[in-house]
Amino acid sequence: MNTPRMRIYFVLGFLLLCLLSLTTKASEKIRSGATALVAPLWHSLKGTKGEKGNGISAIAYEQVVHENRHLRVEIHEIKEMVRREIALLEELKQLGVVAHDDVDPIKTRYWHRFNLLLQLKALPAEIIYRSAAFWDESCWINVGTETNAALGVSIVAKNSPVVIGNAIVGVVDEVGAKRSRVRLVTDAGLVPSVRVMRKTESGEELYLAKGEIHGCGQPLWRTHGHQLKGVGFNSDFSDDLSPSRDLRTGVESNKKSGGVPVPIICKGDLLVTTGMDGVFPKGFHVATVTHVYPLKEGDYYYEIDAAPVVGNLDEIADVFVLPSLEEL
Repeated sequence: MNTPRMRIYFVLGFLLLCLLSLTTKASEKIRSGATALVAPLWHSLKGTKGEKGNGISAIAYEQVVHENRHLRVEIHEIKEMVRREIALLEELKQLGVVAHDDVDPIKTRYWHRFNLLLQLKALPAEIIYRSAAFWDESCWINVGTETNAALGVSIVAKNSPVVIGNAIVGVVDEVGAKRSRVRLVTDAGLVPSVRVMRKTESGEELYLAKGEIHGCGQPLWRTHGHQLKGVGFNSDFSDDLSPSRDLRTGVESNKKSGGVPVPIICKGDLLVTTGMDGVFPKGFHVATVTHVYPLKEGDYYYEIDAAPVVGNLDEIADVFVLPSLEEL
């Protein structure tokens, strides 16, 4: 095979990878633009006059259709933002909190209230690019320092959590003027501190094993369902939410006899942030346990597999950026 032909194949392959890395919303914009450009030529080949009989050219007509489509998308996004804020305010109202309450984490008595108030400060952002080679590691969003300057407050900063609702998507690790890079929860280098939160049939919340979770960071052509790995899960130490428990039986350590056995981690358990990593606020949802590996002789913690609560990261187009804990 000669060199010019190899160059052509290389360029085509590179363009294909770029197209695969585009989000659904970006693909829709490209498709709409291509339709708007090709439609006049198509009408002329068919011998039609477009809408000239009504005093509107075919190009102008397609531009109007294209703008209407974008307006519908923007209206839908605004409705979702309003619906989300109304839901947060209703939940705060039920807790007896008003929107202007102090959100300093040291002064806030309940972390759940703090999280709700923090979400009211969230900045909406759009995912504009994902590299195929780093598909499970990072993406780029369309906000940065210029956004902070326009708002008059610093929201987009290094270590700003990125969420959808109360589910963790990732964290900002590089801030530019008009765009920022987000390290995704499926990146092997992002290791949130999490713990099990299990709801009983009576509605009681049990807080059990604590550990760390991380992704696998695979490229697009090797990704396998955004599986997460967890290590170090045990209940050796008590805290303000739960007592220490035996690794194998789940019985409270201070009850030598007569204690009720409670498995400290099970398939289907929800993993929430502990706030101990200094990046993510306490109580945000991260993943659901999909598999617990059996303990081996001498083990002092469980290893697990888990799936992100946020769902299929390949289909996410819009996210919310929370202020960094360092900025509060």
